[in-house]
Amino acid sequence: MTPDYFRTMKIPLLQGRDFADRDDLQSPPVAVINQTFARTMWPGEDPIGKRIRVPDFKISVAIVGVVGDVKHRFAGPRRS
Repeated sequence: MTPDYFRTMKIPLLQGRDFADRDDLQSPPVAVINQTFARTMWPGEDPIGKRIRVPDFKISVAIVGVVGDVKHRFAGPRRS
């Protein structure tokens, strides 16, 4: 994920920040989550600064931003 990804994809940033150049392999891991995930995990709370565990990678990441919920369509070839 690169800085300005959400702006480029026209996904609204609702809270916190987008990914930044400083978010690299040497920095503490961070995540930007969508609004539904934030409301499900922390109803009525501010998710910024909260941590989530990523089991497959055995790490926890800090939430730095919340983006709006969007639906994407795959633009590849149609399956028959």
